[in-house]
Order: sequence, then C-alpha cells, then structure tokens
Amino acid sequence: MLRKTKYLIVSLFLILFGNSALRAQVEFDQRFETFLPSFYIDFNSVRAENGLNKVTLYAKVPFDEIQFLKAEDGGFKASYEMSITIFDDQDYQIDGIIFERAVTVSEYEQTNATDAYDEVQRSFKIKPGKYKFYVQLEDLDTHKIGVSEHELKLEDYSNKDLSISSILFSEKVEVDSSGKLIPVPLVGVPRKETGNLYGFFTIYAREDGKFEVEVIVRNMRNKVLYKDKKKIKRDGFETPIAIAIPDAKLSLGTYNFQVKVEQGDHDASLREDFKIYWEGVPLTAVDITSAIDQMDLIANPKDLKTIKDAPPGKQREYFIQFWKQYDPTPGTKKNEMMAEYYRRIQYANDHFRGLREGWKTDMGTVYILLGAPEEVVRNMSPQYMTSYYSSRPVKALQIWKYQTLNRYFIFVDENGFGDYRLDNPSVLAEFRNTFRY
Repeated sequence: MLRKTKYLIVSLFLILFGNSALRAQVEFDQRFETFLPSFYIDFNSVRAENGLNKVTLYAKVPFDEIQFLKAEDGGFKASYEMSITIFDDQDYQIDGIIFERAVTVSEYEQTNATDAYDEVQRSFKIKPGKYKFYVQLEDLDTHKIGVSEHELKLEDYSNKDLSISSILFSEKVEVDSSGKLIPVPLVGVPRKETGNLYGFFTIYAREDGKFEVEVIVRNMRNKVLYKDKKKIKRDGFETPIAIAIPDAKLSLGTYNFQVKVEQGDHDASLREDFKIYWEGVPLTAVDITSAIDQMDLIANPKDLKTIKDAPPGKQREYFIQFWKQYDPTPGTKKNEMMAEYYRRIQYANDHFRGLREGWKTDMGTVYILLGAPEEVVRNMSPQYMTSYYSSRPVKALQIWKYQTLNRYFIFVDENGFGDYRLDNPSVLAEFRNTFRY
C-alpha cells in the first residue's frame, strides 16, 4: 500500500571533497518550480488574403485552475492575464498580445469545476513559415504562472492548385441558418464519454470538379483503426469539410489523422496527430498502459499486478479505483495527489532523460517521490570523491538538499555525459511506496 508521508527517517551522509569543493555552486534550482495553473491550447491555420495565413489560437482555462474570490456584488470572481508571443525561426518576435480576463460564477461549487472552462480565441495573420508560440497565463490573485510552448509550420497556399488547411479536431460541428459549418473545437480537454470526434478542414481548389477524399486514422503503432473514402462536391474555391471519426474504439492515447484529396490531375495530403484524454486519467499520460507502468514507484506489487492483469476494458476502472483511495479531496472530481504524481513523472521525463526514461533514472525517482529539492549544490569540476560507499574519480556531482527532512542525496556523473547516478543506489529502497505530497 502507498504510504503518504510528510516526514521520513533521518539518515546521515558523510562525504569528503577535495579542494575543488570550494568551487561548488550552491543555489535554489528554479527548474523545479511548479508552473500553475494549467490550461489547454489548440491551433488552426487557414488561408488568408495577400499570401498570409490566419492562425487562430483556442484556449480553455479550467475553473479549478484559477483562484476565485467572493465578489462584492455577489457570486465569485477570478481574474487572469494571458500573453501570446510569436517568434519566427530566427527567434525574433513577430507578433503578440497581452490581455486580461475576468470570470464570474454564481455558486461556490462552480469555482472548483474541472469540466467548466473560460474559453479564449485569438487570431493572427502571418506569412508562411515556421514559428514558436509562447503562451503564458498568470492568475492575478495568486500570481502563479502557467506556460505552454508550441511549434507551428504554416503552409504556403498561394501558388497551389489544390491544398488543405490544418485540421481542427472538434467535439461537434453545427450548421448555422445559412448552411455554413461551425466547428466546436475540442481543444484537448478530457472527454466524458465516447462518441464521434470530428476532423474539420477546408480544401482550396482553383478548378471545378469533385474531390475524392480519403481519411485514415492510425494509432502510434501505425495500425489502421478507421478508414473511409468518399466523393465530395466542390463548393467554390473554399470547401469546408467535417469528417466524423467513430471513436468508440479509441482509448487514451495519441493518434494520427491523415487526409488525402484528389481532383483530376491534382492531389494534396496532410497528416496531424491528435490525443484522446479520458476524464479521471492524468493528462500527462501517453496511454493507459504507460500510466499503469509508471505506478511502479508507489504501488505495491500486488496492486500493480491486479491492474496490469485486468482485461483491457477494466484497466481504466481499476486504475481510477486505485487512485481514489488516495484522493485528498474525495468530494471533488479532481484527484490532486494523482495529478501531482503524474506532473512529476512528466517533469522527470522532460528534464532527466538519458539512456533511460526520465522517471526511471535516480534523479527522476527522487524527484517524483520526494518532490523538488529545497537546495541544489553543483560541482562541475573533475575530482576524486570519497564517501562511505565508494572512492572513485567523477566528472561532476550534484547534491540535492531536503532541509525539512534533514536529508540530502548525492548524484555523481562518472563519464561527463550528464548521466547522474546516486552515490548510494540502495537508499532508493527506503522510499519505495512513499510519496511526499
């Protein structure tokens, strides 16, 4: 059974350094800061006038990720600032915007809703090329900051007889009074139930004639899950199309949506990835199998085997049930402890990856189980290190200090490639099945 603890057994390390220790760097490591609140982002790029692209950014900010305060005129109010900065492939800023948003609700229960969002939409006209979008959200009460970075490649539609806009994945597509298709973007939020998912895009064609459109959906193992081909009538230079994907067979994971369009002697194709999230499963999970494997650090072998051996249709149910017993706020939809655990998994994979996945490294394991160190001492100079556990030359070392626990951990890089290992690997056994939340 998982042990949730605030204090751990105190143990003393003794380590002797040479004179090079005087050159060690002592700091609080800003990399370990938790960036909150989190939010969802998606983009859509379509053809615009004068050879430009119209890029629309869609954002959804969950109510439970921003701080609501009681409003003077009744109800509750939250405020945040969002900035969108666009850089070209030379890292020059070419556009951007900063704006504030206020969100008001009438009932307190709404302030903690995980399935209610403030929706934002902003558009920019940019020439074709490669760009980086840097989106920052600051809660104006807590001043916590969330960031999201995305790279986009904008196609040049101006000189092509046949081309396709980017794909906007939508939870539904409505039709207005004039017959125009109006997509409702999914923006990556978790889905409560299975049903159709729509791929919405526009075909640009200079010539008359019907289109033959083929859509193929594959999983990350390149297995075809859905395939359809149909003839579609051209509706002027721009023909908007919505393709329904029956996603009853799509579990948690990343998928690839491929479109092929043929018209006479012309053809165009496009491939884009999309991800299916399940409500109750961490957003950082690649798929349910990976999420279960990553429980290895905290779940006891019996619980883990039960979940792994469950039929595919039951694994999600068992996974959620396991985490429910450790939910610090059982009356709400969000399991903060599970979210924090998988946030640390993601952070470890992003920052400690080497020959192994980041969460499997010594640094990753310590970070996941104990959280961020309060202080980091770095010594990047080659030296000869002597401790209780070994005596050998090392290229660099780091010491992670947890003053509140009266513990520290020594990581050594013996080859200079950044592959840090614990000086005493056996210390990890003490913290297995322990999660400092």
